[in-house]
Amino acid sequence: MLLVDTCVWSLLLRRDGEDSAHTQALRAALHGGELVATTGLILQELLQGFPKDRDRLIEHLAALRWLHPDTQDHIDAADLHNNTCRRAGVQLGPIHAVIA
Repeated sequence: MLLVDTCVWSLLLRRDGEDSAHTQALRAALHGGELVATTGLILQELLQGFPKDRDRLIEHLAALRWLHPDTQDHIDAADLHNNTCRRAGVQLGPIHAVIA
């Protein structure tokens, strides 16, 4: 299963069509039938970044596998933030901690 972060989706959706190794891998996964997943957090970030594409994004992402973070996922995200990233001097926001 491939969970694609918002920044890769954004690169793929941008009008200037920047093609990176990440976007090529995503295209290959989508066209090759690989299981691609997303979460409501990623959908929200994309909708906020591409408001004019709202309906198209909702329709296309509906075809993906949806992951639904539960209570333990949020506990693990806080631990990742506090015990791993923060101690290493790495900044990690709440949304990205849950995704990670």
